[in-house]
Amino acid sequence: MRMNEFQRAADDFLLACRQAPTKGFSYIGRADCLKSIGMLDEAILALTEALQTDLVTIAYLKRGVCYYEQGNYPLALSDFSAHLQRDSSSSEALYYKAMVYLKQNNIS
Repeated sequence: MRMNEFQRAADDFLLACRQAPTKGFSYIGRADCLKSIGMLDEAILALTEALQTDLVTIAYLKRGVCYYEQGNYPLALSDFSAHLQRDSSSSEALYYKAMVYLKQNNIS
């Protein structure tokens, strides 16, 4: 998809968020679109809103990935840990958590 298509999709997801504010899929979809066009700060905001919905577990993972991509390793680590408290078998969260430790040279 082109950038303007992602933006249109993000706008449609925003309308869905307003219509069903407790359903996380709209916030997650919006964040995915925004992340795809490099708008990480805006994606993080959408994922922060998703933390108040039925999809809190996946929101922590996806927000952690955004923080990781920004190089904000402390916040990424916090979100991956929060995700793992809810889903201890998440291989993706474990992978990113290990990558944070590598980036921070915290391997012991």
